[in-house]
Amino acid sequence: MIHPASFSCFANSFSGTPSSFGLIKGQFCKLADIIDFFFVVHPESGRLETKESDRIFYFYGTKNESVDKQTQLTGFAEAVVNFTENFVEEDCAGKTAEFPFRDVHTAKQLHVYILVESAKFIVGIGVNKMQCTVENYVLHAPTIRKVVCTAYSMFRLFFGHFTALFNQNIEELKGRLEYFFSRYLPLLRLHKMPLLDLFCGVDFLALDSLNYLRVENLVSCVLESFPKILKYMFFFQERLLTYTVPKRDLPVLFRYLTQNILSTSMRAELQPELERHHKGRFLTGVTDVSAQTIIVNAKESKLPVVYLSNEDDNFSLSPYELIVYRALNATFCMFIQKDDDVSFLQKLDDELGPELSILASGIGDSFELASDLPRKEVDFHFIYYNPVSLSIKSSFMEQIGFTKVCCRISYTFLMDNQSGEIMLKTESNWCVAAKYLNDRYLIIFTSGLSTTTVAEFAETVVLLRSEIKIFFSYWFFHFL
Repeated sequence: MIHPASFSCFANSFSGTPSSFGLIKGQFCKLADIIDFFFVVHPESGRLETKESDRIFYFYGTKNESVDKQTQLTGFAEAVVNFTENFVEEDCAGKTAEFPFRDVHTAKQLHVYILVESAKFIVGIGVNKMQCTVENYVLHAPTIRKVVCTAYSMFRLFFGHFTALFNQNIEELKGRLEYFFSRYLPLLRLHKMPLLDLFCGVDFLALDSLNYLRVENLVSCVLESFPKILKYMFFFQERLLTYTVPKRDLPVLFRYLTQNILSTSMRAELQPELERHHKGRFLTGVTDVSAQTIIVNAKESKLPVVYLSNEDDNFSLSPYELIVYRALNATFCMFIQKDDDVSFLQKLDDELGPELSILASGIGDSFELASDLPRKEVDFHFIYYNPVSLSIKSSFMEQIGFTKVCCRISYTFLMDNQSGEIMLKTESNWCVAAKYLNDRYLIIFTSGLSTTTVAEFAETVVLLRSEIKIFFSYWFFHFL
């Protein structure tokens, strides 16, 4: 039986906020509206005849499937995996992909299965093609696969590996799967532009050198004063500035922190503030750090625990307590080993609060955070992704009619994994230019180039350069 701790990882929905990547509400659809089922199975547990259903550790269905139907669906998944084991491509076998996987297209559904933890467990999903049409969602198998991988990674972030829980207590594992996924899946929303979920990148903020030096100086001073802090992430607004957490864990941590912890803090910041010597406050654990409150609530106010990859071995995890501290628009996320020192948070607040408030105010005064691209007479959109740094930028503001083309282009690049360029024009008069160079993807979309003036497009180029701080060869604009 799972008893939720005082801190819940479901404080808010697992979805992008309307401001994320310049998207508005109409750019999302709920995962629960397009799937028929989601499951986690352990094939070894269902080997005995008449005990096949024992392999099902978790099943989420939208049609109240019977146990026999669940057994049939999960048995089909296991059969597909076993049958294709000897002739799958390297990518499907997991040599280049994040996890080994299988994609199965039927007349009505897309099935995606990923094999995790040495293929001991299968995590699968069935997407209803008709419902995708109803929801105006472009079904893209690599994106759905990434969504399943992210779901598994998110569970692992909060509870650790399936195998570790399985070895301790099978019923405990089933309980945690039920607790997590029964809340996670109904809340999860997908971008109408599938590539944003496929890349699952991190929105970095480029600061000027002086302000960046101030950030690094503050971080260094805090780490020196509090050696218990082992890893950290530093945000300004909802964009990442610097971090030391393992790169493997960065996307899910970024997603969780920005879309849950930071987004819920916005409501509190709109409330009248009590008189304090600074504007800093904790977003996790004890939010009131007065000495008396800490002593009274020390046992009840628990910090959330997350499991991060070990740097020397990405397949092993270590638990850390997560401290999130925010002042104005600056957020400092710190990861420590379990600690019973009730005065630690008070000391941290006393030292970090005033300094972080000053730093955040200084950044706000000297640096105007780049907002989403303003609407112009020239219809212009882009997607930029750097797999090495995990940086992603996008300018989508409204639903536009080239999603399928965009997905096909990305598939070409991802399959070939070689530098190249593509230029084409869609039936809806959108011109698409894409390039993959130096492990970076850039896709640009412009509308009605035949009527676009040089001056208008020159303005578009300036907007692009100012937004992503990087640009490719001028060849993108030679086809005008």
